Amino acid sequence: ATISAANENYNGAPITASVEKAGTLANQTMDITYKVKGGAVLGSEPVSAGTYIASITLGEGVDAKTASVEFTIAKINLTYTAPTANVLTYSGTAQLLVTAGYVQGAEMQYSLEKNGTYSTTIPTGTEAGDYTVWYKIVGGENYNDVEPASVGVTIGKATPAISVGVSSGNLSPGSSVVIGTSAKNPNNEELTDTPSVTCTYQIGDGEASAFTNGFSIPKGTAVGTVITITASTAEDANYAAATETITVTVEACNHTGGGTQTCKG
Repeated sequence: ATISAANENYNGAPITASVEKAGTLANQTMDITYKVKGGAVLGSEPVSAGTYIASITLGEGVDAKTASVEFTIAKINLTYTAPTANVLTYSGTAQLLVTAGYVQGAEMQYSLEKNGTYSTTIPTGTEAGDYTVWYKIVGGENYNDVEPASVGVTIGKATPAISVGVSSGNLSPGSSVVIGTSAKNPNNEELTDTPSVTCTYQIGDGEASAFTNGFSIPKGTAVGTVITITASTAEDANYAAATETITVTVEACNHTGGGTQTCKG
């Protein structure tokens, strides 16, 4: 009797050796045993990738004769979906840099360094800037490993949401106007790291002038004159430059009450 087994690629199914019998052995039942090469005897046909030995034994005791064949179940390449970069803007909090890839039957791992420590945890980033996420696949028992590859990711600078408006005062000639401003991160209004707001005002076609809290409308300014108020924040590591502009119109004095109030224009 002879025993044979073909080398196969892993397919999730058991691989069976075959026995060819002739003559007086044609009707004899022969059990095939399987073992890992250099390892343990198996209770059934092998399924996982590896090298195996299949054997049959005829006779007993000193008369026993064994025929064996060595065969291999080879690892195969994986089909997988690579991770993809997330579209991110600075929010002051740690954000997942990629959407996880997908692989079945193996493990995809990630790192921020090609030769760094890999894990199944997706890397995060907080500060605005460019990141490189490395990923690899550990094929395990039945699949070939996939060498590290990378995905580029950018956390974009946030553009502050600037608000600007008249807090107090009236808009008549000779009056003082207080301007209120704020700048907030549109992704996280609780942050306090937005750049400070600087402001200018321009009366009609005149020159723009900087101010801190407010300004005075000069006496003699014509009613109906447009005043342009511009609030800006500068660019920094996590924020893009931003500008918000409003206009107000000089009004006639409309004091209607008694007392000592007078219009100054």
